[in-house]
Amino acid sequence: MDPKNRNAAALTKRVNDITGAMVKHYGNILTTAKADQNVDYSTTAQRELAIKEDTTAFIRNAQDLSTLIRELQELWLFGGLDTLTDPADEEANKAKALSIAAMVEVLTKGPVRVEEKRDEGNGER
Repeated sequence: MDPKNRNAAALTKRVNDITGAMVKHYGNILTTAKADQNVDYSTTAQRELAIKEDTTAFIRNAQDLSTLIRELQELWLFGGLDTLTDPADEEANKAKALSIAAMVEVLTKGPVRVEEKRDEGNGER
């Protein structure tokens, strides 16, 4: 999924588009099936074709909806879905990152000798 489409407005629009298309095709199927039954073979064949086309489009839209659900599950599971983030959370994450960076910096400056720490605690040298 494109990162710029990972916001609530884009996802809502995509869901509305897919479900709107599904409702439209389902309505077309019902309208075609309900039409006047006193017709010839040619008209019946045309209706059958129209029903098959709308059924195929309905199934394709249902598959698109299933794909969207799967993408949302993956984004949610792997942490890429950021539609509910709060700016205050970003500040807390920055503070955590800075404290971790400070710890890493201390560790990279050199190993701390355990013997020296014990001697300082006992008052011996």
